[in-house]
Amino acid sequence: MARNIGIKCSNGEIIAFTDSDCIVPPNWITKIVENFKDPTVSCVGGSAKALDSDFISQYADNSIVRLMPFFTKREELEKVKPFFRHPAGCNMAFRRKVAEEVGYFDENIQFGFDEVEFADRICRAGYKMVLDPDVLVWHKHRSTLKEFLKQNFQYGKGSGLVFKRNRLKDAVSKWSFLSITGFISWLVIVGSLTFLTFTSSLFLWLLFGFTGLPLIILATVYAYRALHNKKFTRIVVYPFIDLFRVLSFCFGQVSQLFKKTRKQTT
Repeated sequence: MARNIGIKCSNGEIIAFTDSDCIVPPNWITKIVENFKDPTVSCVGGSAKALDSDFISQYADNSIVRLMPFFTKREELEKVKPFFRHPAGCNMAFRRKVAEEVGYFDENIQFGFDEVEFADRICRAGYKMVLDPDVLVWHKHRSTLKEFLKQNFQYGKGSGLVFKRNRLKDAVSKWSFLSITGFISWLVIVGSLTFLTFTSSLFLWLLFGFTGLPLIILATVYAYRALHNKKFTRIVVYPFIDLFRVLSFCFGQVSQLFKKTRKQTT
């Protein structure tokens, strides 16, 4: 709601958003405007880096899947893509006329993902989106594991809301559907194998393949990175945070399947 109020109360041709837990550099607006010199560009997204150096903030920036978008090269895209090939609400801008054409942020999508759904609508309307690493903000990440997992649970709820509202009509709801389906399938398989381990050791190895093996693969990736960054503690700790983070997000998605959908706001 606050973003839509901001749009309605503003009068500029270009509307830029950041969050109260972000710090923007002096050239932030300049870098945004440079992208809009191309008349075919209607949406711009930038990178977000950790403001603090605590352990969880550094994990959020250095895990296999970062908490916030971070772009290493400028890209011009015609649709949003998974793994942060889209803007985040704390660092995005768009043309006013485009928002008026495709509609404002969906106020019924809470807990995040409203900006992704909004960017997707812009792209589906035929407009071009730019992801620019020079458009940078510093974001104050959650500093404790409990807060971080709760944040991912909330993001999962936002993803689930997009799925319930859009029903596979856009890219974001399709991602959510695949994630929910995969998670439920994993739960069923792991639950079945856990029960069957009492009948044969073969099922124990299969259970390990669905639980322990992913952790080993993640640890291997972090071990390779540690050869360069010398952060050897990440080899052991990061895979488990990855696991709990994914579980938190997916449980957040599933929780929305059993909640009554709010009546659409006009």
